[in-house]
Amino acid sequence: MALTDLAGLAGVILYLLAYSLLQGGQLRVDEYTYSAMNLLAAAMVLVSLTSDFNLASVLIQISWIFVSLAGLRRLRSSRQRARRRNASRRRSRRRVHRVALYSRS
Repeated sequence: MALTDLAGLAGVILYLLAYSLLQGGQLRVDEYTYSAMNLLAAAMVLVSLTSDFNLASVLIQISWIFVSLAGLRRLRSSRQRARRRNASRRRSRRRVHRVALYSRS
């Protein structure tokens, strides 16, 4: 068995593992792990297609890579927004606390 075939099999196993863990409640869509597993699986299957080309399979793997990258980017931006929102709330609480301290004097 060629190395490219092994990469393809590993990719399929990774696809199935990610989906099984998601369905079993062990993974969540809003975590990096699920999208990263799908991205890696698609890349591995794509590698396997270099030795036995199939246009339809190449297109679906490339599409899956773009979808996974978009999901990872969305997760990163939503986490950055949450961090900014939390930092803003902390600053507001500190201001309110300072105002309360000054008003007692």
